[in-house]
Amino acid sequence: KISDIISKPEIKKYSNSINFIPANKPLNNLTFSFNEIIRIANQTKSIGLSGIVIMIHPLLNEVTVNLPIGNITETIQDFINAIMIYDPKINHPSDLSASYTKRGIDERGLFIKVLSGDKIHFDNNATCTAGFLAKGKNKQFLVSAGHYIGNVNVTKSKPRVFYHGLNNKPLLIGKVVYSIWSAPYDFSLIDTKSMNIRLKLSTNIKNRFVSYPELIIEKNGMPQSSHITHLCKSGSASHLTCGNIISFNGAFVSEQGELYTGIIIIYRSFSW
Repeated sequence: KISDIISKPEIKKYSNSINFIPANKPLNNLTFSFNEIIRIANQTKSIGLSGIVIMIHPLLNEVTVNLPIGNITETIQDFINAIMIYDPKINHPSDLSASYTKRGIDERGLFIKVLSGDKIHFDNNATCTAGFLAKGKNKQFLVSAGHYIGNVNVTKSKPRVFYHGLNNKPLLIGKVVYSIWSAPYDFSLIDTKSMNIRLKLSTNIKNRFVSYPELIIEKNGMPQSSHITHLCKSGSASHLTCGNIISFNGAFVSEQGELYTGIIIIYRSFSW
């Protein structure tokens, strides 16, 4: 009961600033509907559902299904028809055009800044996102994810990492000297000692607005937090996105048609 919650000593002093919203759908019912919708998504030709996000939205007290931007295909319409028995809230975002900002280039020296969130290329044809900078033993490293190349240590060959510059020409960033992909760890260290002289690492975050309403981060290995916690990240596809956590157990269908569950969903409060 609301009266019981407000009467608690740790809550009482905030009672005037707390707003209670009716939650008419029990969590058990929402969980059942969510699981059934996931089951149907698994049975559907998933590649046709690319970009769909499914979650229990605690603020709306609903199971929400967020459709990708663009026209509703026959596969998506069939999926919607099949799940309507579970009374989800269907969201179809408007198709907003993205605006772009040009990369900062020092024309006098033709230096290219590698920003956090830029796409980088491994020599095994995998692509990933440039992360933040790190230092150790008088060396400078660029941090990236580890799941694109797996576990690498000093005894193995060191994959090279490139940035594609002007005219899509590959420019060497460095070599991966360490990588781990074993929960809860997922990162790699790129030694920039041999970096192409035309590249400059930057602590700036890639600045580009895109029309993604959600920020999706795999929660495996991440400490559990609380709803409405603020979070920012920058990626090579979604770029800089900030928002508040609204779900800890969402689902997402990738471009390859793979269904991922156990996803933290962030509602975007703003994007740069």
